[in-house]
Amino acid sequence: MKVAICPHAIAKGKRKMVARTLEEVKYARRGLFMMNKFDAKNAILEGKFKRITPIEFYSMMFRGDLDARQHYYILKDAAKKITYPQKGKKRKKDKKSAGKVGKSKDIQEILDLTCPRSDAYIYPCFFRSADSEDNARTNKKCLHYLYAVTIDIDNVTPEDLAILIKSENFQRILPTTITNSGGGVHLTYMLDEPLRCYFNDQDDIYRIIKSVRNMFRTLVLHEKNATVFCDPNPTRQRNKYKVDNTSLVQPYRVVGSLTKMGQIVTAYQTGFLWKFADLAALVGVQFWRYSEDQKRWHKEYQERNKEWKDELAAWRKDRAARIESGEIKPAKMPKTKQIHGFFLHCDRRMTEVQEHSRNNALWAIVVVAAKCGIDIDYLRERMIAYVEYWNRRDRTKVDLKEIDGALKWYKKEALTVRASTLEEKFGFKFYRRSRYSMTRAEYMQSAIMQDNRRKIAAGKSAKARDKVQAYLAEHPNATTTEIANTLHMSRSTVVKYRNS
Repeated sequence: MKVAICPHAIAKGKRKMVARTLEEVKYARRGLFMMNKFDAKNAILEGKFKRITPIEFYSMMFRGDLDARQHYYILKDAAKKITYPQKGKKRKKDKKSAGKVGKSKDIQEILDLTCPRSDAYIYPCFFRSADSEDNARTNKKCLHYLYAVTIDIDNVTPEDLAILIKSENFQRILPTTITNSGGGVHLTYMLDEPLRCYFNDQDDIYRIIKSVRNMFRTLVLHEKNATVFCDPNPTRQRNKYKVDNTSLVQPYRVVGSLTKMGQIVTAYQTGFLWKFADLAALVGVQFWRYSEDQKRWHKEYQERNKEWKDELAAWRKDRAARIESGEIKPAKMPKTKQIHGFFLHCDRRMTEVQEHSRNNALWAIVVVAAKCGIDIDYLRERMIAYVEYWNRRDRTKVDLKEIDGALKWYKKEALTVRASTLEEKFGFKFYRRSRYSMTRAEYMQSAIMQDNRRKIAAGKSAKARDKVQAYLAEHPNATTTEIANTLHMSRSTVVKYRNS
């Protein structure tokens, strides 16, 4: 039995195949055009600036914190097929497209992981609680330090790049590095020291960065007859020079990784490290932390604080006399363990308290001191030190009278306050070491076993040292390889005990 095939269906299928083929050819041509533009931009940058390696780039950015703090990176999903929406239809957003966030203190480990990928981005900032077991969230509320200010410019052609380098604003505010990231470039202003980003200061910091970004909205030539090369519409337009409105916690493509077309992201050193105060002064925006009013207030505050300390010394003298005469009793918490380590842990981390949590933190430290049996006089001294530090650091000031209000909670009821409540008031998490849900007896038994293992290991080390030393006494000219083969040890073990 023969089946009749409609000729219209055959023609429709052929048209779909032709349309699909034309779309693929168009996409391939566009990719080749972008790759040629990338190579042309590299040629322009190599002719004017020195190319730097990824390690040099991030060593310059993170400086002393390169191996001391956690660095956050994100791996976005780049394996999906790239499709363009049909005319009149919007592209659907995937909730999973945000990617997977990772962290590591070893920058070489991050580069080894991200360099073969085209979806790798790194954060030029440090987030609070990143050194603890709990993962810090990569948002503005957890932002702690900012290492660099980055201007992200998209759709930069080689002609645009040549004009950008010669422009007056580029020469006036010379970036530390310029990165060829694919279709655009990144102008990176690396700071000579990390900028502490308190939550209440972030609006002012963003206003300064926005002013720097606006200077590159237009390309103006450096000549006498200056002409505007490109004045893009603030709204997004495809395939046109534009400066992205990025966030303070925006991640940027990893230097040394791949672009969307499979080419290596390159970076070039163009200038020097910046002070954030100088950057703010050049764009004409005053940051309160460096203002004369702040310096004047601090001087007046030191004078007022001296008076408060004199009054406190008189109060202590009077209180000691009253205790000695038996009129009052010293404040001590009944049935409280002398656990001073927990108080010292919270005391060291009081500098992490944000501006909006300071009064709550004073209450929380009083509760912790009551739980640990800390003397109230010593507690008052530490609280004064906290307030002095915060008032030097923050714009809004804490009145020293808040200390008296917080000390009212130095009482028996403080013993019932939960750790979760204290974490909420402090604004940071406590470091917890898990015992893998073991009972106390099991945990003690495991500790004894670990101690026995250490003793056994120490005994093995002593035997290995004696063997190496005895062999060297008989054969003083023996090589490391010969000793290792004879004694059936590794070369590293022989080197370890040879000169000990």
